[in-house]
Amino acid sequence: MNKRVFLSVITMLAIIITFNNNVGNALAAQPSNNDDALKQTQEDKKNIQNKIQDLDGKIQDVLKKVDNNKKDMNKLNTDMESNQKKLDATKNTLNSQQNLFNKRLRAMYMNGTNSYLNILFSSKSFNDFASKANAIGKVIEFDKNVIGNVKGEKEDISKTQQSLNDENQKLLALKKDNEQMLLSLNKNVGQQKDLLAKTTQKEQNLLAEKAAEEQRQKELQAAAAAAAAANANKANKANSANNSKALLASPSSQPPAVSGSVISLEATGYSDDGLTSLGTPTVRNPNGYSTVAVDPRVIRPGARLYVDGYGYAVADDTGGDIIGNRIDLFFSSKQDALNWGRRTVTVHILN
Repeated sequence: MNKRVFLSVITMLAIIITFNNNVGNALAAQPSNNDDALKQTQEDKKNIQNKIQDLDGKIQDVLKKVDNNKKDMNKLNTDMESNQKKLDATKNTLNSQQNLFNKRLRAMYMNGTNSYLNILFSSKSFNDFASKANAIGKVIEFDKNVIGNVKGEKEDISKTQQSLNDENQKLLALKKDNEQMLLSLNKNVGQQKDLLAKTTQKEQNLLAEKAAEEQRQKELQAAAAAAAAANANKANKANSANNSKALLASPSSQPPAVSGSVISLEATGYSDDGLTSLGTPTVRNPNGYSTVAVDPRVIRPGARLYVDGYGYAVADDTGGDIIGNRIDLFFSSKQDALNWGRRTVTVHILN
């Protein structure tokens, strides 16, 4: 491969790399509206989930209150039933005492004594009067105490019942408040879940759009790379055709018809495959230009040469031992270099 063809290939590779980078950068530089919308949607989704979690916590608190309220109402209902039983029993006792008192009065009436005074007036002596007065006093005191105690107990039980009724009203109001709060929270949760479902669907749509866009960019990059490679291949074929024509026009078996200066140099061979001092790959091409190492003070770097017995060459390389009138010829194998040995050759420096 001659230097012109090599430089052409390097140039085309650079064009391909640059083109691909430009395409990639152009695609990457497109506005990230989808990414921004996806980021915002995911943030909205997170906020909605947090709201739902917070509402669930509040619902749990209300449910605990409802449960406590239920327990309090059950206990209060038991207390009210117990108190009602006491009240009924007290009423029965009061009725019994009242009936007993009425029976006593009726008995006195049937016996002709319709009042305690008649009983007293019927006394036959002072002692009899005192005895009857004492008995009447005890009966009156007894009836008074019994009826008074029963009435007091009835009043106490009635007050307790009223207090229980008041407490029951409070619990009923609390129950109603809890039910309304629970209803409101459940409604709010339902709304947030609907919103979450819509946001999740939006997120999935944006993710699908993002995946489709990424796939489209990959296809565009692949198409751009294929087009650049096709152009490079076309240019490479054109350069190869031109190079083939040049090689056919310059056979390596004979020195050029037109030559520049001629110099006699001591020639050796080497076979270390790699890059030359000019950065080009070493090459041995009997039908083209091969790599040789020279002293740049004797032959300028990059000069085209014709070496008798070796063929066309390019002075692309140098060497630590190649000083003065020396030239080192590149061979494809170590054995070929050893077979060349050391000899004096005529070197044509081409115009």
